[in-house]
Amino acid sequence: MKLWIMRHGEAEALRGDNDSVRGLTPHGHGQVLASARWLKAQGLGSLRIVVSPYRRARQTADIVADIIAAVAVEQEELLTPDGDPRRVCQWLERQADPQLLLVSHMPLVAQLTSWLSDGVLAGSPFGVAQIRTLEMELVGPGQARRLAGFAPD
Repeated sequence: MKLWIMRHGEAEALRGDNDSVRGLTPHGHGQVLASARWLKAQGLGSLRIVVSPYRRARQTADIVADIIAAVAVEQEELLTPDGDPRRVCQWLERQADPQLLLVSHMPLVAQLTSWLSDGVLAGSPFGVAQIRTLEMELVGPGQARRLAGFAPD
């Protein structure tokens, strides 16, 4: 499986206590466009995008889907900021896709990348609209090899 893990673009400031309703800023929209164009240049198309239910992640996935002509955009409750990378890994094991794009949040994106590539639940900073690419024969902790990624300016 080839897996692209993407963090949403820059989000609006939190107003109140409902983080899930924050949308992308105009700058965040531009960041996502740059990342989507990079994905398209990698030859991506006809793949499924699985996204967090949070508004800014859904907006990110919709922009990417338009640019790369994705076959589907599906919401997955496991991909929230406080999602458990171990549960996401178990979910990934059940997916039949040869390639898949996940759009989510910090800290999940960093922890999931670390879990799949190093087998530990650590994680390095993951910029907004950044993409990390992993490839693995078997889905599991420490099974992935890190490939090229992209971070917009």
